[in-house]
Amino acid sequence: MKHPILIISSLLVAFGQVKATEEPITWLVHYDAKSLPQEQGWLAVGELAAKATLANGALHLVDDSATADGAFRAAWKPQPGTEIVVEATVRVESVAARKGRSAMWPAQQGVPVGLIVSDGVHQEGLLLVPEKIATFHDRVALFDAKTQFHTYQLVIRDRDMSIAADGKVMIRGEGAFWKKAENAEAFVQFGSTSPGWMGAAHWQSVRLGLRKRAGEPTKPQLQITVGEPWEIPPTPGWDQPRHGGHEVREYDPGTGIAVPDAKQGKPLPPTRPYLYDVGKGVLMLSVGQGPDAAFEPYGVLRSTDAGKTWQPVKDLQFKTFAPQPHVRLADGHILGVSRWNVKYEAGTYIGMSYRFDSQAETFTPFENLIHLPVETGQTAVFDRDIFDNGNHEVMAVVYATIKKGVGACYLMKSTAPPQSQSDRRLEPTGFNNQFPINYQLSITQ
Repeated sequence: MKHPILIISSLLVAFGQVKATEEPITWLVHYDAKSLPQEQGWLAVGELAAKATLANGALHLVDDSATADGAFRAAWKPQPGTEIVVEATVRVESVAARKGRSAMWPAQQGVPVGLIVSDGVHQEGLLLVPEKIATFHDRVALFDAKTQFHTYQLVIRDRDMSIAADGKVMIRGEGAFWKKAENAEAFVQFGSTSPGWMGAAHWQSVRLGLRKRAGEPTKPQLQITVGEPWEIPPTPGWDQPRHGGHEVREYDPGTGIAVPDAKQGKPLPPTRPYLYDVGKGVLMLSVGQGPDAAFEPYGVLRSTDAGKTWQPVKDLQFKTFAPQPHVRLADGHILGVSRWNVKYEAGTYIGMSYRFDSQAETFTPFENLIHLPVETGQTAVFDRDIFDNGNHEVMAVVYATIKKGVGACYLMKSTAPPQSQSDRRLEPTGFNNQFPINYQLSITQ
């Protein structure tokens, strides 16, 4: 029997060639850059649309405002028994989003370069930035969208929406066309829909058509059953004022450590829960107990009745170095590792680990030693998951800042047995990349 492949990534992306179809496409709306969109029946949306210009066989659409946007929209009429095909030939010039960079995904507030499709019931689209393409909410693929023009094709079949670039499927899009439409109008729109972010692109053509459905929609492979909500009880003392994260950053952005005279922040209830099913009927919950800032305090709760009730773990409340990721080890104990770690010297960081009994009722803390490249910045942060390899090795991902605007992530492996009470050493395994990638492990790895 073949072993399955475990793919560690933020998303699953399928690649392949677009399958040829014999069904003809009836194009309903079309734009080509021989004239302005308004002259071809498209509706200008947003004040920046009026500034669009024609140059070198393309429409140059620029969003250079932090308060306005500009796009072009055309209505169309859906027909039963058909699937939607949208094609756009475009080259991204630039995108300036969060902190002046291109990061803006998921894009619930719109995008500076994008394509939106609505059938009057659901809507989704294509987000374009220089280094990747994505849907607006939950699919992404790395791709050079800046160097030259590419033709992107969206095929929408009920809830599925695939995205291809120059004939190659980049995003399979099972269940991607799910967001409720903003109104009952069916439309296609290209350009900027984000007043807050800026960008520019060159559009050669956009068109939408219908063709006879090639087959039945893909049956969902994932089913999620939503039960009654859990109540996360505030830990006693949550309503007491504590140091605010903004004061921490203003005082010392290099380390983010609070100081005695820092202004106290307003009380905050528990938020941002991270859930870990460690088996044997035990659930662990790590919750933020302060502002969303560097070195904010965390607390740990446990449940033994499938989340119906939660109990704070004694002595692990409002702790900067409380554990966030948890995993049950092969010997039955539970290992927790602090999210935050502090720099001891160049390339060396100190954090805290916690060894719980099998029911997470008691624990023993011990320091861990983390080695990273010497150019790494002030803080090193554990990601949300940790893995027991079953051979006295524990693996996790640590991310850190190299310099302003540049981050790196490292796949780490411990070099001390989990049952050891001595310092645990974490060393990079060789996986080090400053860009998101897909990393595949076999089930034995």
